[in-house]
Amino acid sequence: MVRLGLVLDYFFIFSLGLVIGYLTIHAFLFLGGGLVIGLVNDYRFRPIFRPGLRFFEVVLIKNSQFSMAIYLLGFNRVVQYLVMFIAGLVSGFLIAPLAPWCAVLGVAPHGVLELLGYSVAGVGGYEYFGLRKVSLRASLIRYLLPSLALLVVAAFIESFVTIKVVSTICG
Repeated sequence: MVRLGLVLDYFFIFSLGLVIGYLTIHAFLFLGGGLVIGLVNDYRFRPIFRPGLRFFEVVLIKNSQFSMAIYLLGFNRVVQYLVMFIAGLVSGFLIAPLAPWCAVLGVAPHGVLELLGYSVAGVGGYEYFGLRKVSLRASLIRYLLPSLALLVVAAFIESFVTIKVVSTICG
């Protein structure tokens, strides 16, 4: 059984980094003179990928790699937390040019499942490498397979739904 408390810890750490990253860069861009010096000129969303299968592949590969990295860093939960926080921080930096409602709309539909996937993989790695509570087989079945399933669904939503919704509403 997945330890819900630990899953929520990973989820919170990433989310904290996301919010701090967003607020820091957003404040600089829009409140601290970024508009004046020409770094950004509006809140418009300009996707660099078009929705579709190719984007789905890119997202799924990137997310799976990150999930595996979090799993393999399970020997030390502090390192896992640091990596999750930094990944959230960078994600916040990337969405900072968007208006707050567009940023939430761009992250929420797929982000919850994606973060749960990362979190479940992190707990699995910690239980296998750090605590040595479960066998490798049990760790793969209990944690990595559910993590991958969550990431596949999240990548589908991100690739085919989120990008279209945000482009329509915030574009």
